[in-house]
Amino acid sequence: MTIEVQYSDRFDYLGRSVGRRLIDNVRDRRQKALDAFSGFRVQFTLDGKTLRELEFTTRPSESDLIRRAGPEAKIVSIRPCRRSDRKPVARPVMLTV
Repeated sequence: MTIEVQYSDRFDYLGRSVGRRLIDNVRDRRQKALDAFSGFRVQFTLDGKTLRELEFTTRPSESDLIRRAGPEAKIVSIRPCRRSDRKPVARPVMLTV
């Protein structure tokens, strides 16, 4: 006597739980990546020769740019910056005697 078992996705608990875990892991990694952004960095020039830089914690609107850079400023770039883009903090040095 032979028994035939047909596979059905509807009853695949293990597959569904693994799928949920993978989706949760992706969601967690995406949230960590979004948390790593510290804001936006705007480069602008007033005279066409020297670059100046402003940092915003959120995406700047036109009125924010005009208020902080001035109405005569020409925007060169707006880019998201990560914490790793910041200047490194001086680390304490261990002295050996």
